[in-house]
Amino acid sequence: MRRALSAVLLAAMPAASLSAQCAMCQTALGNSPEGQAMMGALSHGILLLLLAPYALVASCGLILFRRPIAKWLAARRPRLPLASSIPEPSRG
Repeated sequence: MRRALSAVLLAAMPAASLSAQCAMCQTALGNSPEGQAMMGALSHGILLLLLAPYALVASCGLILFRRPIAKWLAARRPRLPLASSIPEPSRG
């Protein structure tokens, strides 16, 4: 329940607050039209640099734990009967 609540709160946050940079950079760049364009590029760069370590750790974890995860999923998957074990319908 706690995860669902935190996911909803994170999704409800406005995009402007997620892509904001430090107060000094925002003040210095926010006064001119060129600064506004640079501020947008800086915000995207900050988000890209923030995302890279998480993507790297997630991909390494997936590579290292691929087989244990597959075994765990296979143990919980419902087993279907094989086609050879299904009896033939009687014709008559």
